[in-house]
Formats: sequence, C-alpha cells, structure tokens
Amino acid sequence: MLALDHLPADEGLSLTPRFHIAPTDRDPAREDSRQRAIVAMARRRGLFCVHIPQSGKRSDYERTSLHRNGAVAGVPDLMIAWAGGVYFAEVKDGRGKPSPAQIEVMNQLVERGIPCGVHRGWATLEAALIAAGAGIAVSPAPQPKPEYLLLAEGLF
Repeated sequence: MLALDHLPADEGLSLTPRFHIAPTDRDPAREDSRQRAIVAMARRRGLFCVHIPQSGKRSDYERTSLHRNGAVAGVPDLMIAWAGGVYFAEVKDGRGKPSPAQIEVMNQLVERGIPCGVHRGWATLEAALIAAGAGIAVSPAPQPKPEYLLLAEGLF
C-alpha cells in the first residue's frame, strides 16, 4: 500500500532513501527548467518520457479531485519507459530534497524492483537509465566547432 499524504511522518513512513539521490549543485536553474531539459533529452534519445502531474500547488478542489481519481502524494515527476523497462525520476533543483512522502513512495518502488531516483540533470539520469537497462549509449561529449565554421556562421 502506498503512503498517503495524510499520514504523519511518525506513523510508518520509512525515511531512509533506498534509491539514488544526485548530489546538490550550485547551478541556479529552477526545477521546471531542469525538468524540461531532461524530458527533451530523453525524447531525443528515443525514450517514452511523460510528466506525472500531482496535487502540488493546486486549489483544494483540484487536489481533492486528483486524489479521488487515484493521485498519490510523493509519486515522482517523470516516468521514462522503453521496451521492457521503466524508470521513475524525481527532478529537483540544485538544493532540493525529496519530501517524506516522496521517499516513502520511491522506497516502495524499489521494494517492487522498479528503479527510481532523484536527479538534477541529464548526466546522472542517463547513467541511471543505462544501469536500469534502457539500451541507450552514453551521450558523447559536445565537441567544439572548428574555427572555420565559427567564422562562416558570422558571414550569414
């Protein structure tokens, strides 16, 4: 049974994460811009990647309606799927930490053999997807453009 957001932290929530949490960083990028970049990169790599809307910053009516229809507090932001596999990713900004509900839900995913983690950018997520069997190769490092191409770009 998944943890529900109405349970207090001292009633059965296991708060020790059993999944990867990317280290914090000083990049000022907000969570939403990081998530957009991750979704774009995953889709470019041929993965099925969707955002799972939850009841976060919504009116009481919207939140109640979502919960009645099956929403559960703590479900990760993204579901990334490929033939024969799935990965759930929670996206955080440079200093963000998972909430107790997110830890509980993600621990339950791990208990069921479903890989998941907290990520701040594509690099750690890509490594986790490869480890989970996504069948993608590591992205090549961006190569600087030769000087003659840079000069030619300035002519047009």
